[in-house]
Amino acid sequence: MTTTSPATPATEIERVAILGMGAMGSRMAARVAQQFDVVVWNRSPEHARQVATEVDAEWAPTVAEAVHTADVVLTMVADDNASREVLLTPDGVLASVRPGTAVVEASTVSPDQVRRLAAAATEAGIDLIEAPVVGSRPQAETGALVSLVGGDGSVVDRVQPVLATTSAVVHHTGPVGTAATMKLAVNGLFAMQVAAYAETVGLLERSDIDTSLATEILGGLPITAPGLQRI
Repeated sequence: MTTTSPATPATEIERVAILGMGAMGSRMAARVAQQFDVVVWNRSPEHARQVATEVDAEWAPTVAEAVHTADVVLTMVADDNASREVLLTPDGVLASVRPGTAVVEASTVSPDQVRRLAAAATEAGIDLIEAPVVGSRPQAETGALVSLVGGDGSVVDRVQPVLATTSAVVHHTGPVGTAATMKLAVNGLFAMQVAAYAETVGLLERSDIDTSLATEILGGLPITAPGLQRI
């Protein structure tokens, strides 16, 4: 399933907790706060308070306080270790949410990690899906991210109004783990393009052509991926 049009916020979703106020999480919080009541949490509380003020959201000092009244919880943290700490510890998300809360792991984590999260969520009677994103700060600011979503389709449908605030396109890739795998493929392809581009620029630097002119020419050609044009 792929959706591209914004969805009208569902009446059953009123409050969204967003955990992780880094470069992406803070910008996503600003988008979500335009349509829902938002509470934010971050490992560094001073930064979370600052973001809360900027985006007109509430701030919670702990994960448990952030999520216990939320209808949807969205996490955007650094890696597998941070994901485990935020979701699986005794005072983490899965131990603190109300029954019926939908949990969206939007962090870039490994397929094994998100499958462990899903298994723990199922055991606790909690609906969890994955939704890593493709894009960077400009796309997060404008709601133009691409969300890769893995998990039960009914849960994906439930959280679609929240995803629509941050993403221009939502791809349902299949069961939990497929979105993390797709995100690895995206990152791998981009890394290969960057490596090839670096080799090409190295060749140009060893030639007689002005490197600035050469990269300007490359940047204007359709063979150069848009992401490389910003390097």
